[in-house]
Amino acid sequence: METKIENQEQFEARIEYFKEKYIKDFKEKINVPGCDKAHVMEIFKRRFLDVRLHEILQSKIIREAYHFRNEKKSLEGIKTFEAVKQFCDEKKPIKDFQFILQSLAEYVAILDIYNELNIDEKENQNQAENMEVQAGNNELYSIIENNLNAFKGEFNNEKYYFEAVDSLKTFFLSGQIYIKEPLFVKSGNIKSMAFALGEIWRNRKNETITYEYLSLYKQLFSIFKNQKIDKKNIFSCNLYKYSISKA
Repeated sequence: METKIENQEQFEARIEYFKEKYIKDFKEKINVPGCDKAHVMEIFKRRFLDVRLHEILQSKIIREAYHFRNEKKSLEGIKTFEAVKQFCDEKKPIKDFQFILQSLAEYVAILDIYNELNIDEKENQNQAENMEVQAGNNELYSIIENNLNAFKGEFNNEKYYFEAVDSLKTFFLSGQIYIKEPLFVKSGNIKSMAFALGEIWRNRKNETITYEYLSLYKQLFSIFKNQKIDKKNIFSCNLYKYSISKA
């Protein structure tokens, strides 16, 4: 015999009972070795929970309390013992008050599980996306470091070197650069450093080096300050030639 519901506390306890019951069943399916969790979750949500919700909605609740549909009342909005009691009192005669309480407790429990599973799925999806972004960022950092590291000792200090690495990373991620003045780099490295910057570009982009990227050289590094860039014909610029041909 089902536990009789006589107050809000018992109504909430019944909701928890149904939640534990369905979640236990779900976890038992998920924990089977070799189980495809996403597939099981989809089956659990669509075939099991959906079917059970349909059964509840087509049950005595609808037959005795048809006003749920006729008045477009939401079952989700009736989650308290008093609300159910008030509804039943208003819509007399409803013969089986306990049946409605039991069914609504089950209904609310299933909806709560639905919401929790959806949150878990979104969190997993967000986590996967964040991991993918982080992996891409790590790869970019490695590309910049691998090509710029040879010039680490040519900066005034190590801080400027890492500032250059971060600025290049920001440029590739957002197309922006935030720096007040060019970082000092010892002279004599124009061709080799331009080629290294070109290598970074080629490892990240499958297209011709742009005017904006060449302009970045001048903004970021002091040794390029006197280099001319013709926006209309960047291919004729020495800076472009240095970027594609190793000295």
